Amino acid sequence: MDIIYFSIMKIRAIQIEMIYCIEGGCMEKKLFKLLTCICIVIITIQINLICINAGTKKIVIEDIKDISNAQQKVIDGLVYIEAGPVLEALGWNLKWKPTDKVVVCTKGNNLMILKVGSNVVVLNNQEIYLQGEVIIDSDKVLIESQFVARYLGEQVIWNGEDNVVIQSADYKTKISLDGKRNIVILGNGIIANIHQPCQTDTLFSMLDRADSLLENNYPDEALSIYQEMLYEISKDENPDIYLRIMNNIGNAYYMLADRRDREKKLLLAVSSYEEALECYNKQEVEFDYVTMLCNLGNAYKGLADISGKKEYLLKSINCYDIALAQSEVPFLDKALLYYNMGIARADNGEGGKAVYNLLRAWCIYQKALKLYTIESRPDIYAEINYNLANIYKIFSTIDRSGTFYEKSITSYNKALKVWTAESYPINYAMVYKCIGDLCKQQYAIDNNVQNLVMAVEAYNESLEFFPLITYPLKYSMIYMEQGNTYMLLKKAESDEQWLKKAMFCYKQALKPFSDE
Repeated sequence: MDIIYFSIMKIRAIQIEMIYCIEGGCMEKKLFKLLTCICIVIITIQINLICINAGTKKIVIEDIKDISNAQQKVIDGLVYIEAGPVLEALGWNLKWKPTDKVVVCTKGNNLMILKVGSNVVVLNNQEIYLQGEVIIDSDKVLIESQFVARYLGEQVIWNGEDNVVIQSADYKTKISLDGKRNIVILGNGIIANIHQPCQTDTLFSMLDRADSLLENNYPDEALSIYQEMLYEISKDENPDIYLRIMNNIGNAYYMLADRRDREKKLLLAVSSYEEALECYNKQEVEFDYVTMLCNLGNAYKGLADISGKKEYLLKSINCYDIALAQSEVPFLDKALLYYNMGIARADNGEGGKAVYNLLRAWCIYQKALKLYTIESRPDIYAEINYNLANIYKIFSTIDRSGTFYEKSITSYNKALKVWTAESYPINYAMVYKCIGDLCKQQYAIDNNVQNLVMAVEAYNESLEFFPLITYPLKYSMIYMEQGNTYMLLKKAESDEQWLKKAMFCYKQALKPFSDE
């Protein structure tokens, strides 16, 4: 979805029961499992740096590379910088291939390929997906400044005066500018375009670093920075910044709920989201109200799952209802809301409404696939196919012909074309967990032992990315499902080896809860 560039996929297994109604009659009550896809949006923002004049103190410049003509531009809300002079100043050698519209960049043993018109940069054989495409403007190749920050080991700061600062990790001097549309490069003896040396507030740098940590599955580290920032800002004087920080604190707690102290962390997430919503209601600030409601609804749904309290479930449904009632909700956001609403209503015993919501989501996703292809938006393409696979998984328990089972497998595999083990290891692992669940579910329909074998293989692949130390809850959950699969194999083949394997899995599943 257009607003979700930085998404982290959170997944949980639940059991739902509903009555599937069709024109002319109703099918019998079915019990089946649904894997819910929840998108938590990490809100990243750009704010003005606060400059403190350092007087007439000078910085000694020994090696200057003038890049005064390499001005930055803001295009579609993204900050772009000219690739040529900036990368050269950072020590890269560039070669332009006009026929292919490709820039080949080398630095020591490092190789980087920039292709105009593509949002994929190849860095040392790794594909990196950008928010925007590499573009040509006035015969100059432009690239997102954030790419330099995230993948070339440099730190990019953008202030409201239209300045870009690129600072290497080992360069400690804090600077700002008094001019406009300048690019400054610090590090390795390189300083360019400095108008006035001075100290600068580091709030934006902290925000950028915290958001990056959260995006890369380091919620503890991100949370520490967000909480430190709360001491530096005022709720009343900086409501927009405060609101965004509280939303992202909620996201951090939500992520941590999958690792330890699930109920406690979800309660903290709820508290943070509600604080953000309260700030939104009291202050006239621009913010994605629908995103906040969806995040809060997801947290309440998680609490309902582990506590069994209906009050949490009703609060979750209420959040989704309010979000869907908003005008001009982006259609992919609406699809996700219908999707989550379907699950919540199913848990609440509203079978007919649950199916209606899930079918609404399915219809929107079908239209979305015509707009978001793997070439144009691989991130959204993967997300859509993952959600469709989960919906097909439900339908496969209704139509037992195997058609929807095959559709589900196909959609999971489409998602895996983007969510590779190298680029999206957690998403990759969760897809394989879902495939394992699907194969085990299909065995209950067709009694084909091969489906159990496929489930075992899928669970094993998933476990490679969920070690006990960092993902104890997922580690336990997958080993439990693996043990259940071995027990089904034992029953089907009367082979004692499966019983031994099942016992091993159950012991592993208990490890996160042991006192050792």
